[in-house]
Amino acid sequence: MDRYELFLALRRGGVAQGEIWIQDAHEPVPLPPEFVFLRRAAETWQTGVFERGRWHVVADFPDETAACDHALHILALPRSPAADDLPTHRSPDS
Repeated sequence: MDRYELFLALRRGGVAQGEIWIQDAHEPVPLPPEFVFLRRAAETWQTGVFERGRWHVVADFPDETAACDHALHILALPRSPAADDLPTHRSPDS
């Protein structure tokens, strides 16, 4: 999988455009406040998270395919429900 195929797979999977930044395939302007990224850096490909105005690299990969696989895994994980939507557990005595 290359970065263009990754973008299409993520969009088909329901990932919002503002949640991702993929070099040359999808670079939203202006930058969203937080997103997962895939980019080329020197001789490696990097995946990571952009938040609070900083790029935080999570992993480096020797090739684009491995980096895309990692990004797909990160973004394909089921989303957690909002804390307000979680059931409240009460003790049997309440």
